[in-house]
Amino acid sequence: MRKISLLIGLLIPVLLAMGGGSGAAQSSAPPLLQVTQQITPEEIFTMGSGLEPSTATVTLTLVNPTPVTPLDVVLILDASESADLAEVHAAGQAVIDQLNACDRVALIAYSAQVTKTLDLTDDFPKVKEVVADILPSPGSELRGVLNRAADELLRYGRLDATPVIVLVSTGYARNWSAVRAEGERVAEMGIRIYAFGANDLANEHLLSLITDRTGGATYSHFSTNGLAALFAELPRQVFPPSHIVITEVLPPYVEYRGAEINPPTDIERLDLHSPTLLIWNISAIGEANQWQTIYTISSQQTGRVAVFNELPLIRYVSYDGPFTQTREITLPTLRLTVRAAPTLDFEYAPLNPRPGDYVIFVGATPEGSAIQQWVWDFGDQMCCGSGQVVVHQYRAPGTYVVRLKGITPSGVSLTLEKPVTVEATDPHDP
Repeated sequence: MRKISLLIGLLIPVLLAMGGGSGAAQSSAPPLLQVTQQITPEEIFTMGSGLEPSTATVTLTLVNPTPVTPLDVVLILDASESADLAEVHAAGQAVIDQLNACDRVALIAYSAQVTKTLDLTDDFPKVKEVVADILPSPGSELRGVLNRAADELLRYGRLDATPVIVLVSTGYARNWSAVRAEGERVAEMGIRIYAFGANDLANEHLLSLITDRTGGATYSHFSTNGLAALFAELPRQVFPPSHIVITEVLPPYVEYRGAEINPPTDIERLDLHSPTLLIWNISAIGEANQWQTIYTISSQQTGRVAVFNELPLIRYVSYDGPFTQTREITLPTLRLTVRAAPTLDFEYAPLNPRPGDYVIFVGATPEGSAIQQWVWDFGDQMCCGSGQVVVHQYRAPGTYVVRLKGITPSGVSLTLEKPVTVEATDPHDP
């Protein structure tokens, strides 16, 4: 049952993406969610060795992009016979393609008369269909169009959205003063107007008088460069990613020891010889725009080990276009050096020393262990020594307890005591 629930959790983002439209993630698009993962310290001792540190901390941090400012856009298209309708259609479709899921668009077409086609909506496919169906009509009169667009934003616009009017027009008007007055009203409402010429003879002068007053801009004709410049001036942040699923798999030799904050939603492990599956399900990242989990691990396997059995995977739903998309981020594995507890030993020669003999002591550790400092106490209260190889003389016979202290590069202190017997001098020796 738990495995079924895990599968359902992993499928949720995919189903949501399919329900939002095309749902196909573009592999070339960069991830919108910023992710970092690190481990500290990078070197530990095996669990149960009695030495510290015996655990490492994995810190995974997710950071949202900049908070969202949505757009409410009124798209005004000149449908007169004098307009280049192919260019009008292209401009309208391209503007819609630049909008995010958090944005909305309304459509107004005009020729001799104004026709409000669609109120503000986030149904972008429908708006694109209506744009494609616009047919040319006799006459062209810009008067009244801007007032209609301003009323649309005043009536249906959101308080947290940036209001924008995009005008694709020949700029023809019999009464310039009336059109300029409409532009003044739009400017006083804090609405920007951006205009594209709808044919090669568009009245750029009148269009500029309108757009400049609102803080917008006029382009002689539609182009991708002009469209990019337009949207570069607008807040193009996206909605924070949601339905985030994090999957990390620890190999059998790595033990999950618990989390300081945000423990996994699910932990799956069949037995001590199986990998450990850690899964986090996060509906959305909060107002701080950051989410973090900190958990600890240990290992019984020594050497340079990989922390994850499979590359960590993060799936989430993004809103960086007109449709929701499912994105994936694959993280590199972390590596951890695990050391066994070093054990000390030493050898000495001669094995049966007598008073006055020079006794050579040599410290030793198993292969793979490291001792940085060696400190010797020879047990005769005379002196001490340092270094892996030392020489000492005993003055009197007896059994002495030699104490060796070793210090690892990480500061761990180890000790070993071993008796050394100094035999009395044989009176018959020459």
